[in-house]
Amino acid sequence: MRIFKILRISFLTLFGLFKTPTCPPFNTISIGPLMKKGETKIVVDTDSDYLKFSINISNDLYSTKEIYQGTVTKPGVYTYVYNNEYTRTKNKVFIKYTTTEGGTYKTSSKYDFNITGSSKTRYINDDSEVSTTKTIGVFRSDLSFEASKMNFSFEGFIDYYAPDYYHKIDLKEFKIHLDSKYHTFMSSNPYLIFANVDNVFADIENVDDYASFDLTLVDQGDYFTFALAHTMYVNPNNLRMSSNPKVGYIQTDNIFLPVNEMSNQKDFGAYFAMKSMGIDLDYWVHKFEIKAETNLFGDCHNSKYCVARVIE
Repeated sequence: MRIFKILRISFLTLFGLFKTPTCPPFNTISIGPLMKKGETKIVVDTDSDYLKFSINISNDLYSTKEIYQGTVTKPGVYTYVYNNEYTRTKNKVFIKYTTTEGGTYKTSSKYDFNITGSSKTRYINDDSEVSTTKTIGVFRSDLSFEASKMNFSFEGFIDYYAPDYYHKIDLKEFKIHLDSKYHTFMSSNPYLIFANVDNVFADIENVDDYASFDLTLVDQGDYFTFALAHTMYVNPNNLRMSSNPKVGYIQTDNIFLPVNEMSNQKDFGAYFAMKSMGIDLDYWVHKFEIKAETNLFGDCHNSKYCVARVIE
């Protein structure tokens, strides 16, 4: 009987009626929390030239329900975000994938993906604060499955920020620490907002009297820092900035605060905003005050160095 079963399997394989699973054409496919109502993030890491995949769930209502389908045609790391609405508390998640040879296979997990609430606003209040996200489901190429969480920690996010004598905001001072294996889940569109006091940022995009600078996250290996997403322009005489080229302005990769206006307005509000950050797609905010110190060179009242007229 045992010999008959072996011969039967060999026969089916020979004629293509039974496909032996091959190594999946992806390194990892990671899935964020299933929101009761909102968005879910999927990150696909693949070295393959072709991968067609679908994310499916099963629960007490559906034996199989496809919730997302995608196709990749070259190696890389791809992020997908889709809107969803779930009514069942616990869901098994599995992936169907198609290889270049045309075979379709399935990988599954025994882990229950619990339905969570929607994304929310979270505040960075302390340098030492560690924030933990909801569960990430990671399917690996060896068909193993891992359910884990992301831990953020922050450095340089203080309540009062004092720019240097050149009134430059050093974006590299603000750091986000995160386990490197989850770097692909970071924010895609952070920005820095300044209160546009006395219209000092007149040539920067403004919304409700706040000037907005689009930023990007820079992966430094062990942590992330920030950089301007687009080239900006600054007047070297008064440090006024512009989003577009202007006569007398030069290109810059830094954010400067106008010299004279900063002398008059010692403190004003600013905040970092990070949309869709992490696997939870939460909205992260850090509010702080800009505390202007003296200029490097200028009038004697507001500057470190000045020229005084001597009366004999």
